[in-house]
Amino acid sequence: MSWSGGARRPVRTAAALLAASVALLFCAASPGVAAQSPGQRIADALRTSPVYVDPSLSSAVDPGQRQQLVDRIRHSGLPIRVALVPLVEGDSWGGDARQLAEVIHDRMGGGPSIVITLGEFSPSIAAHEWPADTHHAQQAAAAVFHQPDMSGAGLPKRLARAIDIIEAGNGDKVYEQATAGLRAPAPKADAPSSPLVRLLTLAIGPVLLLAAAGLLLRRRSRMRDLSTPFALPRSVFAAARRADESQLRDRAGEQVVRLGTEARAAQGDPAAIERALDAYAAAGTVLDRARGIPDLAGVFALIAEG
Repeated sequence: MSWSGGARRPVRTAAALLAASVALLFCAASPGVAAQSPGQRIADALRTSPVYVDPSLSSAVDPGQRQQLVDRIRHSGLPIRVALVPLVEGDSWGGDARQLAEVIHDRMGGGPSIVITLGEFSPSIAAHEWPADTHHAQQAAAAVFHQPDMSGAGLPKRLARAIDIIEAGNGDKVYEQATAGLRAPAPKADAPSSPLVRLLTLAIGPVLLLAAAGLLLRRRSRMRDLSTPFALPRSVFAAARRADESQLRDRAGEQVVRLGTEARAAQGDPAAIERALDAYAAAGTVLDRARGIPDLAGVFALIAEG
């Protein structure tokens, strides 16, 4: 009996040591699990499903709509991932959609990839692609913002449209078509305006354009945060001298498109980039509704605000 009891003691000791080792390993692993970064958590979720929806956005994309997006992506056969995460100042990626996409791309091991996120301003979406322009994903997402039938559309419809354009691989052409109206000349009036109205328009229009140029020069320092400054002053003064509505509209359209393109590709202060994107959206809306030189002057002023 004494030998049997003595034999059981080493067994119990070994079992106790094993249990303690398991507990120690569990405790050592727990901090790592708790400290998992938001980017890693999103990347892990995207390995299971190509669409990640932050709980705070669940009302914008319900489970059924999410599954439809998943099916669309899998049907495309492309490495598309959708990460719907609110972008706010002070979050893990500084409110920057590009930084969020780069973190996800890195955590998922790099390689060919397309990451669709929310845009820098509502209700836009943005696409980020590696290698760049392989499927013209960036232009595809930008085109959705300008398409008339997408005005007022919910987030799932916008995402579905972007995925379809990316799959087609013609995002650059679709973007050009969607923004063609920004460069279209103003329709000719059915009846000629009175000489007095025309005289006032020709007198006031250049003044407003010169004021917009002055505003741009005062705020030029803001644009240093973007990748390249906009060469607006010379074009604004030249346009003011000619005071030709058709030419002004063409020039305004070119500058609006350029502002949007350069702001999206810019690196620097997120707040400055957000201002430029907000100005781009507002300028495009004003240009679409512009009916004369004073309205077009407002477009230039909004671009200067960017």
